[in-house]
Amino acid sequence: MKPNKNETRNVALKRIDYLYNLMNSESVVPKSEIVKQIEKLSVRFDITLSKNIKRSYCKNCKYPYEHNYRLRIKKGKVLVTCLNCNNIRRFDISH
Repeated sequence: MKPNKNETRNVALKRIDYLYNLMNSESVVPKSEIVKQIEKLSVRFDITLSKNIKRSYCKNCKYPYEHNYRLRIKKGKVLVTCLNCNNIRRFDISH
């Protein structure tokens, strides 16, 4: 019998949560590989990632923002520069 869609989606959500916690901890697995797995799961099971997860890594090089980023605030926007690949992301400051 085929598993229920909600069941597989819940398993995928738990897996994404586990991988996110693993990404934030000290692990031997390369962190860019963890980010790729998270994105792969979200695309496959049509899961929208939360803002916390989306904004925790560089979209260009898939490396988590830990110590390798610069944060600037200009004209109501937050500029996050990845020092690994020099990619710049802009986020609006919500009031």
